[in-house]
Amino acid sequence: MSEEKARQAIVNYIEAFNAQDLPAMKDSFNFPFAWLINHTVRAVQKASDFQSPTKRLIEEEGWHHTVLDLAEIGRASC
Repeated sequence: MSEEKARQAIVNYIEAFNAQDLPAMKDSFNFPFAWLINHTVRAVQKASDFQSPTKRLIEEEGWHHTVLDLAEIGRASC
């Protein structure tokens, strides 16, 4: 994957995240994957296991959108 494609994948996810578009968020990932949330590694085995974090953010933190200021690609390969 080129750096530009990697950067665009991040932008696509943030746009889906802000729109609370669950299908588009799922399309942004390759399953299985893992992410780090509050110092805990959480594995997501398949798309049907994915839960959007936006509901909790809205209810608990009053979140309304995320802004991506910078996306530095550390490593991109095919």
